[in-house]
Amino acid sequence: MHTRVRERVRGALSRITTQSERTRQFQATTRSARAKWVRAKANTSPPVIKYFMNNTFKLNVSVFLILRKKDEILFYKRIDTNHEEGKYSLVGGYLDGKETVQQGIAREAKEEIGIEIKPEDLTVVHVIHHSASGNYGEFFNVFLETIVWQGDPSNVEPDRCGGLKWFSIDDLPQNTVDYVRLALEQIRNKNFFSNFGW
Repeated sequence: MHTRVRERVRGALSRITTQSERTRQFQATTRSARAKWVRAKANTSPPVIKYFMNNTFKLNVSVFLILRKKDEILFYKRIDTNHEEGKYSLVGGYLDGKETVQQGIAREAKEEIGIEIKPEDLTVVHVIHHSASGNYGEFFNVFLETIVWQGDPSNVEPDRCGGLKWFSIDDLPQNTVDYVRLALEQIRNKNFFSNFGW
């Protein structure tokens, strides 16, 4: 009787051992296959990413501030920028990445004219799909407006700005940057989108 019990126990243990070994083999095979997949991915991803970086069309985004005081807008005279030299434009610049257009123009306002604007106080009022001259490429020029800010606007970048001046939206300076003039005209006509430079 005891012999039969021992044989059954040994048989059960043998089956358990066999199943455990099979499980280990399966896990090892799975890990090996996954490791090979990861290595293959690591070897092929960089060229793929490089291809898309070099061959995918890129659209730049620039932001512009329409700072309103009653019926006047603050203009910024460009100097030593190699682009639209000596003309009046609006406070603005490129997005730095990982920021909304509201955050981007609030940052530019702080850097260029020393004022604080809360992103939630900014409203997108116009967008231009701009084909720029030369090698500048294509842009979305996003125009944001506010009547709320903290601080007094001042020329924080005198090496790039020839002065700040308030102008009536109905009496813009002759040397206003063309696409800025277009945007303000479109805003006055309640148009949200336009093209420029095509």
